[in-house]
Amino acid sequence: MLSRSKAAPAFVIAFSLFAGCTGGGSGYHNLHDDLSYVPFDEYKFEQADIKPGTGIRILAFSGGKESKNKVVYDCQFIGINQSTGDTVRILASLISIDSVAGSSAEIFTIPTQFDGQKGVFDAVYETPSNNQNLMLNMVANLPEGEPDIKQLNASVDDTTGKKEYVVINKGADIFEKPYKTAKGVLRFHNQPW
Repeated sequence: MLSRSKAAPAFVIAFSLFAGCTGGGSGYHNLHDDLSYVPFDEYKFEQADIKPGTGIRILAFSGGKESKNKVVYDCQFIGINQSTGDTVRILASLISIDSVAGSSAEIFTIPTQFDGQKGVFDAVYETPSNNQNLMLNMVANLPEGEPDIKQLNASVDDTTGKKEYVVINKGADIFEKPYKTAKGVLRFHNQPW
């Protein structure tokens, strides 16, 4: 767990990065204006050893696009591993919240729903489960417009032709630093949008 002296600077960094994403006025900078997308198989990183269930305190979120039409976007969350105090990068194409407070069931959504202005910066790292992989396939395979139930059912197991990209936000150099990286799902106990 972070001491108060370490938590305060982390909160200030997080708040300033998130505040730049949605507000206006003096000193306003929209981090979402300078996004690039690197194919996942070309994205170089050192694997982080993060155990499922580890608390992650979010410092920055890259933003990105919604996954659809067989294209998956892994958004970057930069955070503090609560068990070690290390800064890490989580590549996430899904985030979740508890379906009911304290429940093991969860509700999934795309990472672009995350809103730092809500002040919810604590999450738990999870490695993708079978259910999460099925949900990701369904989200990535959704066509433009309103899908019908047959399309939804067919999309659950369809992985053919799927492409995966990592979101790079050039609006802040924190997203290009060489932090150890894990791919997974961030689960929030409070709604971060």
